[in-house]
Amino acid sequence: MWQEQKKLSENKLIKIDLICQPATSSEHGISVPSKVQCASLCFMANRSPCYAIIWNMIKRTCRIIEYTEPITINAGTVMTDLNIYIIWKEGCTNIGYYFDSLTNSCLKLFSTVEKTWQDARTHCQHNGGDLITITTAQKWNFVTSFLSCKSNIWIGLKAEQWVNGEPFINVFGLQTQFNYYDSLYTSDNEQDCTVVYLQSAHVFQDESCNIRVRSNYLCEITMS
Repeated sequence: MWQEQKKLSENKLIKIDLICQPATSSEHGISVPSKVQCASLCFMANRSPCYAIIWNMIKRTCRIIEYTEPITINAGTVMTDLNIYIIWKEGCTNIGYYFDSLTNSCLKLFSTVEKTWQDARTHCQHNGGDLITITTAQKWNFVTSFLSCKSNIWIGLKAEQWVNGEPFINVFGLQTQFNYYDSLYTSDNEQDCTVVYLQSAHVFQDESCNIRVRSNYLCEITMS
């Protein structure tokens, strides 16, 4: 086992965990005897390195991800059967984030302890990033793979301005509800922090920043 992990690390692949299991893709793979041989297919001499590999240790199949894309898993697949490895990126994949080379950023969905929007942002900042900024339809389509099994997710939007300073522009074609008001927490002097509701007619809604808590939030580290 240690020798296999050593060979994988030498090939600059690192194992990650995914929270969501989207039901929108099929899982095709080729039969190989080990995950090391699966990894070797990623680094064949006649091609550029692949982006990621998915090794099914029960079926002993290998799926090669050729380019940056959301990694989607068949809904019927038992996640404990899978080992998912992605290309190593210092300051990103080594701390459990998912690297997106198209936007040169690292993403991680936290789904644990309930936090206010401000506390969630502080946690992202302690990791060297911030709550996610989503300014293009392409990026929105990409990050929905992280949100597919979750809802009520804090993102980096406050008072219709992203945490990087850019104004909110609805390039997504989605309905929003920004009224700077949270009926349950009217005592909060900041009621303009955005949560994503994928199952709602209004996907982007603003809520209390300092009192209301959510267990899901999406952090982003922008690589230099």
